Amino acid sequence: MSNEEQGTPPPQTVPDWARRIVPGTFDRRVLQHTFWLSVRGEVQALDELSTSDLLCIVDGLGKQAVWLYGCELIDTYIGLRIAHEQGHASREELLADLGLPTIVDLSASEWLETTTLIRAVRRHLQDRE
Repeated sequence: MSNEEQGTPPPQTVPDWARRIVPGTFDRRVLQHTFWLSVRGEVQALDELSTSDLLCIVDGLGKQAVWLYGCELIDTYIGLRIAHEQGHASREELLADLGLPTIVDLSASEWLETTTLIRAVRRHLQDRE
């Protein structure tokens, strides 16, 4: 099993923006990764967090699901417009063409469960049962 699958991000896979996060801020890009950014701005491997910490991540993000989903909807719309201006299909259009659900087919909480971070946290919690 790779470091990423185990929850420990190899140093070279932690993006620069994550290393430069301002303490006390939240960056939505963390939702597409398998590490957590502490309030102190530290990159934390999921396997190094306690079960309580993992549950707090799920709970905290769950409480912000509508806001996070709204931000993602805006990003999706911008991506759609850019794709059209560049003359190609957007990710959402490709998903719809394949008969797969798009972001508009999901509720905020359903969408949150599809993020890389929440899926990884859920795997860690399940492995600890």
